[in-house]
Amino acid sequence: GPGFINFFLSDRYYADILSDVSEKGEDYGKSNYGEGKRVLVEFVSANPTGPMHIGNARGGALGDCLASVLEAAGYYTEREFYINDAGNQINKFGLSLDLRYLQLYKNGIEMPEDSYHGEDIINHAKAFAEIHGDSFVEKSEEERRKALVEFALPKNIKGLHDDLAKYRINYDTWFKESSLHQSGETERIIELL
Repeated sequence: GPGFINFFLSDRYYADILSDVSEKGEDYGKSNYGEGKRVLVEFVSANPTGPMHIGNARGGALGDCLASVLEAAGYYTEREFYINDAGNQINKFGLSLDLRYLQLYKNGIEMPEDSYHGEDIINHAKAFAEIHGDSFVEKSEEERRKALVEFALPKNIKGLHDDLAKYRINYDTWFKESSLHQSGETERIIELL
């Protein structure tokens, strides 16, 4: 013959599935396969130095679905957003905020090519200036950048939180990378390795 075989499922088969769905309600499709084993699903974890983009949003939908499937399969599932609030990206964020702030009061301040050029950086610098005026212009670069990052970073993190919540993605943990550095864990692991 043509090389294939057709299989047909009976109406009874489909009726039994619908009865099972009706009987189990929200528990339909759930199992204890995972036996309560702990699973940590870390997803999105967008760079907190700027607003979310569509790739982050897509990662949120996929990560949250994966976590839900693991929960339904009987795993103890935790959702985590890892906040990259230490290292190069934060240094670049501080540099960019600093230069945009200084541009409000001084001429000839150029933005390096590898700095952040987004409108959000300009808006943060202006909002900071509305509160502090030019009082940070003559302070040390280190003090000025620290103040700017401490001002802008929580606003960005809240923006990420609020954007994700708009499509019902909620995390059990918002874990800050900086806490590893502050606790000395980073140095301990480096020494161990």
